[in-house]
Amino acid sequence: LSKNSADMTPSQVENITTFIQSYVPSAQCNSNVGSELSYLLNAAEVPLFVKLFQQLEDNSTSYGISSFGVSLTTMEEVFMKAGEGRDSNVNAIKEDTKEESRMIRKFDHSELNKGAGLLWQQFKCQSPNGSSSPNGQ
Repeated sequence: LSKNSADMTPSQVENITTFIQSYVPSAQCNSNVGSELSYLLNAAEVPLFVKLFQQLEDNSTSYGISSFGVSLTTMEEVFMKAGEGRDSNVNAIKEDTKEESRMIRKFDHSELNKGAGLLWQQFKCQSPNGSSSPNGQ
């Protein structure tokens, strides 16, 4: 969400969060930086997004929202989040890396998808339920 003002009070942010959670209960505020609020929405709740987006559109002015958008979480964001606040055991990581290297060397690369097959696989992986059709059937 893009805010009309970077000086939004914590109370205003809480009001927006409560509003969003009234449509998508598991929504969590991920960041509040400058004029942007970022929320994590569970992919399992995709059917609830339509109503949320309609209400955001209809109520954006009253909540001080200038615009909003949606993006998929990148793998980099997933790994960065997974590494936050955790102590790492360097020896365990080294052993995991050695095992992964052995597994990679054993992998038969001739079975990799290429071209249209790869694009189709990537599309299916990004759909909320992994379904091959837009309506999930």
